[in-house]
Amino acid sequence: MSFRGDHPLEPEPGIGADEGRWNLRTMTHVAQQRSQGPKSRRFSTDSLGSNRNIIAGVAILSRLVLWSIAVTSAHLGSAYDASTALPSGPWRDGTFSDPPALQERGQDSLSRPSYLDATLQRKLLAPFVRWDAVYFLKIAEAGYTYEHEFAFFPGLPLLMRALSAILPSCGLERRTILMLMGVTISNVAFVGAAVVLYRLGCRLLNERLAFTAAILFCVTPAGLFMSAIYTESLFALLSFIGMALIVDRRYMLAAIAWALATAVRSNGIVYAGFFAWSLIILPLQNGAKLSVACSLGRVFQTLILCTVVAAPFLGFQYYAYHLFCGGHPQQELRPWCMNAVPSLYNFVQKEYWNNGFLRYYRPQQIPNFVLAAPIFTISVAGIREYVKHDPLRFVSIGFRRSTRNGNGTNWVIFSSHLLPYVYLWTFLTFYCATMMHVQVVVRFFTSMPCVYWFAAYLVLGNVEGRRQGSQWGKAILTYFVLYGMVTTVLFANFLPPA
Repeated sequence: MSFRGDHPLEPEPGIGADEGRWNLRTMTHVAQQRSQGPKSRRFSTDSLGSNRNIIAGVAILSRLVLWSIAVTSAHLGSAYDASTALPSGPWRDGTFSDPPALQERGQDSLSRPSYLDATLQRKLLAPFVRWDAVYFLKIAEAGYTYEHEFAFFPGLPLLMRALSAILPSCGLERRTILMLMGVTISNVAFVGAAVVLYRLGCRLLNERLAFTAAILFCVTPAGLFMSAIYTESLFALLSFIGMALIVDRRYMLAAIAWALATAVRSNGIVYAGFFAWSLIILPLQNGAKLSVACSLGRVFQTLILCTVVAAPFLGFQYYAYHLFCGGHPQQELRPWCMNAVPSLYNFVQKEYWNNGFLRYYRPQQIPNFVLAAPIFTISVAGIREYVKHDPLRFVSIGFRRSTRNGNGTNWVIFSSHLLPYVYLWTFLTFYCATMMHVQVVVRFFTSMPCVYWFAAYLVLGNVEGRRQGSQWGKAILTYFVLYGMVTTVLFANFLPPA
């Protein structure tokens, strides 16, 4: 067994090191033991199982509390901006027209929902169907009609529709069933994401940091966005599953998980970079002597896995092109149809949502920058701490490292096998700050494990040798809990930010 720096690699039993195949499960376990010192030991199954149960319980409790706050506040308040609220009948208000698909199914646009349907739709489920959730519900019920709807990927609506078709209706309207399915998917996925994040943390960090990070995820400042008919929870679950699978070197399963994530949200495509890191960069860092055939095989494998991840995005763009561009006279084509790479998604983001480089930097958006500041502060501070620990390692993509060494409970947060996660964190932080509506970062980063890992490090650990755990803990927990509760009240009453 040989080590280089603080990033150990052990050849898989029965496989020569010159073939470049590495046992990442062993690598992670050895890294944990070295980073925690001689007293480190394997996590007991009983301890892991108990912690998973606690995390699941806290996640469920947090959803129940926010659900109670949302329903109560929506009952006491009134919707501030209901311009995209649910129509009483089929989609025929100022935002959505009455889709022909509904008429073909013989649905009566003048029919009134039953008392049970009305109670569920208007009282119990309405707080979960605000802002973007209205679009997801419309797509699940009637499909895609207009260009701007293609900002919302089909993974969640398709899953809602599939479950509503499988499960018995119990006499409820189709829309009520779809709403129930959407809320159920988000909440079940949230609990699952918390548990998988803990498992991933145990693989890459240590049990204490992993547990604290998972608890912080349970009280995420994203609040009701994680329970509403939004993609955040489902995307986080699929993201964490893919990360856990790639740690176990189960590459194709990881690609499938991330392909499903890409079907839910476009940014799932960035996870393809993990395959290049694991199959190409990581062996080269550790001096693996790869034959030409083995090198080409790894490159081909990486391309195949990346294609799997990108396939839902490409397929969705092809569907949009076929719907709006195929078979239409040239004079009727939309501008994006004639681009060299005709991507409706890129056009929609710029044309309808005003996303683009520094396009959000306007004086009237200053309040939104203030709302986004805490998450950006945590992110910039975390990236800075990691880079400061070993700048040479960061700028050389891990090929060169300083001689600095250390041990202790929190030292693992600076481990080299977190390097690709920090690169992803850095890229997405820059992207959010320059290309998006910045306030969205609060929910956009719910699928970024580094945010919760570094927050847990601040809560538990030493910061530059000074014991500040209690101070950081109070600040972070106060922000997470209070912001999550406030945004729940605002979201339930159709108030920004969204």
